[in-house]
Amino acid sequence: GTTRERLALDSLARAIMTRRMRHIYSHLGSGIRVRVNAAFVVLAAIAGRGKRCAAELFRTFDFSLAALPKLASPPRDTRAKEGAIVKRRKEPKDVMSGSTRRAFCEFVLAFFTVKDRALLRPVLAQRVLFGNVARFIAGDEAEMQLRVLRVIEDDVMSNEIGVPARLRAALFGDVSLEQLATIAGQSEDAHAGDGKAALAAT
Repeated sequence: GTTRERLALDSLARAIMTRRMRHIYSHLGSGIRVRVNAAFVVLAAIAGRGKRCAAELFRTFDFSLAALPKLASPPRDTRAKEGAIVKRRKEPKDVMSGSTRRAFCEFVLAFFTVKDRALLRPVLAQRVLFGNVARFIAGDEAEMQLRVLRVIEDDVMSNEIGVPARLRAALFGDVSLEQLATIAGQSEDAHAGDGKAALAAT
């Protein structure tokens, strides 16, 4: 858009952060999926506007909200029981129509899109964010898994970024590592399925 449009949107983002966060928290705590998703869409749009907006949102947002871990969890009817095979969920293209987890992940990933190294470490250290993304990633759709794996490769594990080893270890506890191992198994199963299909076709 034009410079005027960008300035107007930046001004709107700042107005929301300074005067409307109570309304955002009300939506997040409402228990109504559409309202929750709408709040996350607004938050993701603000964080994705650039380094300044992302940093201001990170300073402003109340990460102690009790609803966040629940909103980051997959829908109850798709959670795998202990020992069961984790299957990927299919989400609609429209974030508003999807699960609150999908909208939460979009919110979290928006902080990484601005490529602000100064913000990266505090975002990763805020465990309610990326920690809750990684905790259930094996059940997410393949496109979301790929985006999260890119963040891990480019922003977490890259030696150029310099994330402390202690923070990396905190992010990847037993649950997260199990999720990553499950994703690897899903990829192997998909390749095996493709091979069987190719053999059947010959």
